[in-house]
Amino acid sequence: SLPLPPDSAFNEMIRYENGIGVDLYFFSTPKTSIEEFLSFYRDLPPTDGWTVSHVGQVNLHQDDCEFIRECVIINKGSTQVVLYYNGARIRAEFDWPHLYSPLD
Repeated sequence: SLPLPPDSAFNEMIRYENGIGVDLYFFSTPKTSIEEFLSFYRDLPPTDGWTVSHVGQVNLHQDDCEFIRECVIINKGSTQVVLYYNGARIRAEFDWPHLYSPLD
């Protein structure tokens, strides 16, 4: 029930037995701009229990969200997900231990 832009489709999932505790999901989405992706989440009302808590850069996410692009943090109860779009597909990181936070 993860809120995604229209016509997005699941591609694959990676679950790590060892590591930092983040599960990765990948979704294809029709060609859209980064700004349209971010606007979708900026304008998203609470949906099925999900709320957008941050749109922007994300602390400790060095490969993508801290230095390279803006990302989205959404929450549902104790579940936190970091979403980013690289122009080809959406990557959803289920951040179970809540390692990531908005970059101040």
